Amino acid sequence: MDVYFLILPNIHLMDLSGPAQALADCNELQGEQFRCHYISHQQTVSSWQGLALSTMSALPEVVQPGSLIYIPGMKLSAGKIDPGLNQEVLDWLQEMDRQNARLIGVCTGSFILGAAGLLDGRKCTTHHRQLRRLAEEFPNAEVLQERMFVEDQGLYTSAGVSAGIDLTLHLITEIVGPDAGVAVAREMVVCSRRMGDDPQIAPQFLYRDHVHPTIHEAQDIIASKLNRPLTAESVARQLNISARHFQRLFRQATGVTFKQYVNEQRIQKADQLLKSTNHSIEWVAELAGFQSTKTFRDAWGRKFDYPPSQRRTSSRNDNQAGAQQS
Repeated sequence: MDVYFLILPNIHLMDLSGPAQALADCNELQGEQFRCHYISHQQTVSSWQGLALSTMSALPEVVQPGSLIYIPGMKLSAGKIDPGLNQEVLDWLQEMDRQNARLIGVCTGSFILGAAGLLDGRKCTTHHRQLRRLAEEFPNAEVLQERMFVEDQGLYTSAGVSAGIDLTLHLITEIVGPDAGVAVAREMVVCSRRMGDDPQIAPQFLYRDHVHPTIHEAQDIIASKLNRPLTAESVARQLNISARHFQRLFRQATGVTFKQYVNEQRIQKADQLLKSTNHSIEWVAELAGFQSTKTFRDAWGRKFDYPPSQRRTSSRNDNQAGAQQS
């Protein structure tokens, strides 16, 4: 998959380097999954931190549907964003949206998407200090507060600093698979957050938002054996600790029980399979580790207010729309 990083003046280095590092680590751990390109409308760009970036490629005229286009955040001027600023860039972003690319505004990159008219009628977010300004400058956007990142109609926006990494881990999980997201998070020594625009995902479920090495190891075991029978006793044996002690540690570190965690990971796995394969519901349930199709449907119904088949239909319609636009 092609990934493009749009380099604009006064870019914040962390908003660029965090997602780029996550994708590079994914390539190293999972094989070449992403081809990264660094693009700009000018040859040399100065970052807000003072480092000059050069040798960028030109803005591509055509991209494959589903390609990722990052707009890293930059230092905003004190005044209102000029809608005509870098009109070549704004026109290009509009064309990329028409070509069904996935546009990703990291931190204040959301303002560039807004200047291009791409936030109108869409849910979005940005750095918490800039939320009011985003809502004032783009009143037709639905600006959400207290969100790490948001997706709406193929457009992603995130909060500031490390939130671009959280969003990239989410995309890696969605595109490559849950095991890849866990592996990259562990490699980067960051929390593997499962937070998106779905209001049914509770914010307290920051499953890897802890530093306990034993529980991180347990979560890696779970990720590698998700489609097999899993019990707290069997995982505890591999860790050479008692099941009772393990379950107490797990709850203290993650805020959820072992059973809740495993069930949530299986739902995420099933969701990814429904969107990326043509497997039957029965086969999806088995691959995700559910004991039966009924168990899967019951678990799905507790999380979503629509059946698994609707997830597949909606994903297929999105893919067909992308193919038609290409």
